[in-house]
Amino acid sequence: MSFVSTDDAAQQLGITPRRVVQLLNQRALEGRRVQRDWLVSASSVRQRQALSSSRGRPMAAHTARSLVDALDENTALPARRAELLRTREAELLASAIAHSVIIDTFATRDPQSASARLHLTGESALDRLTSLPGEALIGTAREVHGYLQDTSLDDLIDDAMLVRSDEGTIHVYRFRDDEFPWTEAPATLIAVDAARSTSSRVRAAGLDALDRTRTRWLAGHTS
Repeated sequence: MSFVSTDDAAQQLGITPRRVVQLLNQRALEGRRVQRDWLVSASSVRQRQALSSSRGRPMAAHTARSLVDALDENTALPARRAELLRTREAELLASAIAHSVIIDTFATRDPQSASARLHLTGESALDRLTSLPGEALIGTAREVHGYLQDTSLDDLIDDAMLVRSDEGTIHVYRFRDDEFPWTEAPATLIAVDAARSTSSRVRAAGLDALDRTRTRWLAGHTS
């Protein structure tokens, strides 16, 4: 994997270096922390460029959820939204949906308390994506990834004693409109969130699951 500096990424994307760091912390860009600096994945910069230049403004949260539902339940979509699934390969589709989700990262001395208040996703729920022996162990067990479960972010911070930290291991996901209509994270959403992981194995597992789901949907909804 090749990397660029935050300054180079900012120049390519037409944003500030500070905004690049924000996107890295939200996992909207992939990168690697080296002491106090970041190295940004060149491929994730190109992916964001392609999404911005060819697809217009970022996908709305309600649109992203409708795509997740359609893929997860193999149901039909209105023509314009169906076209999104037909024209985007798994990697670009994952990136588009992920842009409607914000991630806040925290440190805590009580990760189990935080985990119990979240709908697990991404690498914390890989067992939902595959039945292959050992595959569920791909993720980083010490980290927790999940959406708020019947609680507010402020209450979670208080109850689980969370402290905002770029080096934290608790990653709280939320759609930009703060809506989460499911009783648990759908498998398709888990795949999307795994696909934004900095771990190549977790990312590959997410993209593979999303590609399988998209292929199934196309087979049933392409005339």
